[in-house]
Amino acid sequence: MVKLGAIPKKYFKILHFEDSHKITKIYREAFIKAGFGYKKFTYPPVNLIKIVRKEKPDYIIMDTSMPKMDGFAASKMLKEYDDTKHIPILGLSDIDNSVGIRWALNLGLDDYWQHKDHTPQEIVKKIISTLQPTLLRKYDQGIAKKTVVSAPFVLSMRIYLRYKKVIIRLIVFLVLITGPLILLFGNYFGTRVNEYLITSPINFGVTIRPATFYWNYKGEEYSISENFYKEVYVKYKNHPAKFYNYGTKISKYYEQFINNIVLEGDNSITEIVKLLKEEGNNKQLNSDEIVELAVAFVQSIPYDVEKREAILKAPAYYFAEQDRIILSQVESSWPKFPYETLYEQKGVCTDKTFLAIAILQQLDYGIALIDLGEHTAPGIKCPEDYSTFSTGYCFIEVTSPGYLIGELPSSIDNFEQPLEKSASSLISKPWDIESEDSLYQEIFIYEVSKGKEYNEIINNMPALSAMKEIERECDAKNKLLHDLMNKIEVLKQEETDLKIVLDEYYNTFLSTGNIEVFYQYEDILHQDQQLKENIEEIDNQAEEIISELYEHIEEYKTIREQL
Repeated sequence: MVKLGAIPKKYFKILHFEDSHKITKIYREAFIKAGFGYKKFTYPPVNLIKIVRKEKPDYIIMDTSMPKMDGFAASKMLKEYDDTKHIPILGLSDIDNSVGIRWALNLGLDDYWQHKDHTPQEIVKKIISTLQPTLLRKYDQGIAKKTVVSAPFVLSMRIYLRYKKVIIRLIVFLVLITGPLILLFGNYFGTRVNEYLITSPINFGVTIRPATFYWNYKGEEYSISENFYKEVYVKYKNHPAKFYNYGTKISKYYEQFINNIVLEGDNSITEIVKLLKEEGNNKQLNSDEIVELAVAFVQSIPYDVEKREAILKAPAYYFAEQDRIILSQVESSWPKFPYETLYEQKGVCTDKTFLAIAILQQLDYGIALIDLGEHTAPGIKCPEDYSTFSTGYCFIEVTSPGYLIGELPSSIDNFEQPLEKSASSLISKPWDIESEDSLYQEIFIYEVSKGKEYNEIINNMPALSAMKEIERECDAKNKLLHDLMNKIEVLKQEETDLKIVLDEYYNTFLSTGNIEVFYQYEDILHQDQQLKENIEEIDNQAEEIISELYEHIEEYKTIREQL
């Protein structure tokens, strides 16, 4: 795979319209270092559109508050021309302007950032991610162009015209001779020509979809880039192993899905694992830490909210005879193969679970699928005394970043009861969970593969337990705080109502001079004062709880940072 920095910078062109010399100097250094062709226009003239149409850039960075021409207006004009409307435009501004974000969507900007929130290096990463398909295509075209023009022009036109027939016959002869050789050694030459691409699963595809993934692990930033093929994506998308068939047992369905999780000839997961190992070895991570790095990678893939909404509308599973039977035939609720999740760069819990399973299998760890009915997650083999629900597996929450291996989301943390693992190699029996507060009342464990144990949980468990205890304390204090705030609202409403009554008695006393009215006014005034004191007392209690919550949060952050 070719790294973008290895492609000559002439294949990329960035135009930067900015009214600050200082800013353009900083960005110029970042872009030149990244290998981009970079041109700046510090004070853009009115004919900005002509400049863009002449330069034909791959990407435009636009200051939204320039003199002579507003960046929003310029972007809108560029999107109206056929030869410029395809160019991505990033709007940059020094001004905090939430309205500008909405303008960006309506007036031509593809994104809108503030200088203070993003470094030039982050913008370089964003542009690389956006432009990869275009850049690789230009690079391919550049190579092809060199190949085409390198041979014919070594001959002078005069010699070519004089020996035209001989040359043509010679070319035909060479084609006839070299054809079988090309077929014979095609695999070798194909590998050399395409050494910057992933070897396509099943068959080579022609429609490339580059993807770059960025994530964080233990405070370090990581990224890997890979190419995927639309043709292979479609093959996975239409694979019969993923179809929900009415009446199929879910255990049988998982078995057929996992057996086809990576099709023969598909080395995409192998390439991902290779890159993860390289990143880990470069940082001198041990094997358990490389597992954590891989989990953080899967967690960083965005959650597919639209698919989740579609699943919620589909029929639910039916429970019968210790196993679930599929009732849903809604295509949008089918799980995705790992290749599909990587290609689309999004997935729900089931999709990301299968991706994690495919990766962790190739890291040679014992893996299981944990199914809670409304939620799925991978499990990794670990010492039973430290395992989740005493199953011998540590639960891995993959839907969002930040969860450590063995750390449970609060919605399923009420599983307190030890669980007895079945002897079955693929599916264990369901365990009933008696806690009424639990969102999930039973759990299924599907053993996928045998392998190494994840032992880092032994070192992490004290911290995980401490963090979980802090979470429980915070939940209790938040509930108490919520109750106090409700009391304050009620008392403030009473105070407002009482003030109306006070005003009425006061005005009546002024108009009549009735001493009885004055005494009643004093009684109500005393009640009002008592209300104020009660509100102040409860408010002080709330402030104290808020202060304790902040202390807990700092303690929680300190523990997590040490992991």
